[in-house]
Amino acid sequence: MVKKFISNPVETCCNLGDKLALEGKIEGAISCYQRALELKQDLWKVYGKLGNLLKQKGDLEEEIKLYNRVLKLNQKLPEIEANLQEALKEQEKTKRVKKVQGIPDSFVIPPIVGEGNDYSFIEEKVQEFINSGKPYTLPVSIIIPTYNRKEILAKTLAAITHQTYPKHLIEIIVANDGSTDGVEEVILKYEKYWELIHVRQQDRGFRVSAVRNLGIRTSRYEHLILLDCDLIPEPRFVEELMKYLHVTDKAVLMAHRRFVNTDGITDDEIFEDINTALGLEDIVTENVMFKSDIKNKATIDWRFRIYEKTDNLKKEKYPFRAFASGHVAYSKNILEKVGWYDEDFQEWGYEDIEFGYRVYNAGYYFIPVLTAIDLHQEPPGGVNETDRITGKQITQKLFEQKCPVSWYRQYRPGEIYEVPKVSIYIPAYNVEQFIKHTVDSVLNQTYTDLEVCICDDGSTDRTLEVLEENYSENPRIRWVSQPNGGIGKASNTAVKMCRGMYIGQLDSDDLLKPDAVETMVKYLDEHDVGCVYSCCERIDKYGNYVKPEYNWPEFSREKLMINMIVHHFRMFRKRDWMRTEGFAEDLLNAVDYDMYMKLSEVCSFHHINRVTYSRRVHGKNTSLLYEKEQDNNTITVINRSLERLGLRDLWMVKQTDPNNPRKLEMCSTARKQQATGNRQQGE
Repeated sequence: MVKKFISNPVETCCNLGDKLALEGKIEGAISCYQRALELKQDLWKVYGKLGNLLKQKGDLEEEIKLYNRVLKLNQKLPEIEANLQEALKEQEKTKRVKKVQGIPDSFVIPPIVGEGNDYSFIEEKVQEFINSGKPYTLPVSIIIPTYNRKEILAKTLAAITHQTYPKHLIEIIVANDGSTDGVEEVILKYEKYWELIHVRQQDRGFRVSAVRNLGIRTSRYEHLILLDCDLIPEPRFVEELMKYLHVTDKAVLMAHRRFVNTDGITDDEIFEDINTALGLEDIVTENVMFKSDIKNKATIDWRFRIYEKTDNLKKEKYPFRAFASGHVAYSKNILEKVGWYDEDFQEWGYEDIEFGYRVYNAGYYFIPVLTAIDLHQEPPGGVNETDRITGKQITQKLFEQKCPVSWYRQYRPGEIYEVPKVSIYIPAYNVEQFIKHTVDSVLNQTYTDLEVCICDDGSTDRTLEVLEENYSENPRIRWVSQPNGGIGKASNTAVKMCRGMYIGQLDSDDLLKPDAVETMVKYLDEHDVGCVYSCCERIDKYGNYVKPEYNWPEFSREKLMINMIVHHFRMFRKRDWMRTEGFAEDLLNAVDYDMYMKLSEVCSFHHINRVTYSRRVHGKNTSLLYEKEQDNNTITVINRSLERLGLRDLWMVKQTDPNNPRKLEMCSTARKQQATGNRQQGE
């Protein structure tokens, strides 16, 4: 009797798949493995083999689908999870903007100008100014703080007499931090050469912030140069800085030092011939704060190492770390935006970087002017009159409270800092039923270095009372109330309250998932994008899940031009918001669409495909109550963006489906003109 051998079809498919894979016959092997998995789902190793073949084939989309499918069946597969993460990273790298329906191939959005700290556009303006041959017209106030350095100050003032910038456009403010060495003699000696003003404050210890502020308050002009008294400026120093200020007030300009010893020359010699100072050799400083780590090599400005790695700060994520107030120039409007030097700093160190952080957060550019050079005069014996090492240890702790950048602050869960890293802004109007749930969803975040900033827009219910009853003692929650002015005005007020470097948006009736803030902060910390956003779900007025909200899976500037795809939850850098006009206060709705269009014109976006936000729909949402206005305002918002981009004369947006007014397409104005002409000919 002959026994019949009945083969196992699953095993047969797997064996054949292995054989074909070894022979390089990828398509055949894929078919075999897929057939095996159709017959038996729990072949975990086969999923891995199939995924590798899809990877070889370059079919990332199918590879990712496969891994997601198997992880739904079995979540305890670390190799599959690792493969999925690798595939997702590869997809992110190779992702290209897909063709967007409604956007013609000929529609090209201009690239972002001035993203991050890329100040190339300012350099172009400076070159245009130089080429124009126009004369210098802007007066400048040079602020020189000093303390018991009469002889060194005299040499600095003597050098300023050699500046190439027109002398009638210069005033000098010597800001005296309580000197007792007879600095008045130096003032009398040099006051004949410019408008020279001497102001003094009492000697109450190291108060460089206060004395700088005193000098600035005394100054008459809108443009400032701050120059430490021990820095001898080369003849073109002022001119090299001022040519930038003739074309922009959106930047701080940073000069650079050489290290020299001027003990062997006098101010009179410098006054007679500036080359007496310029010809001094560079030295190895004895100053422990500036000593080179290369033995016996002349000390150089420490910032040059940063510049080498960051294209002179154009690619630096946090350019303010190179800000040193000993030799900088900027316009006074900065002080209106960010405030003055912080007088809490009463020991040496960090007061200038803290000021620089606020300037960075306000959207200004940091430009190293490598041709603006000064000579740092070595103090007698290389020893300063202040204990800088001890002072820096004290001010470092204060600085950590005021600057949330992770380089300077070590995050400790639950700790409340003077300046939080994250601000969540909430415009609120008549939400007594929901506001506590909304605020509590922020307080329940896994990430705790945050604050909540609420603008009550003239509520007529108990919204304010609910806030007072629940959060009056909570330092993380702040609110203001103003007469009803609409969502745009309330949003502007709320954002201006924010102290954090990252700002998240939360509507007053919605909720954040517990890890929403942590998810966004992690991405912003690791990437130099300006805005990151996630996915959201819809809930009813009781908080019950309804359905996922619309989600466009990746960010596209082209898609954003015809549809609002920047979904909740959204978080952006304050720096980039400050570079926009803010929220439109003349729109009833579509205000967020307008705002994120503006942001997309100044910074990059990234979409995280995770649900971190619950949007509550309760029948009184503005977008539902005023749907017709929403449709009209959508067109208005797009046209405003086209205008800002310089495309308004070339392109227009139109509705393509009367039954779906939000289905839009971009069309050339030439097409419209041609269609109009054809109709006229027909008549």
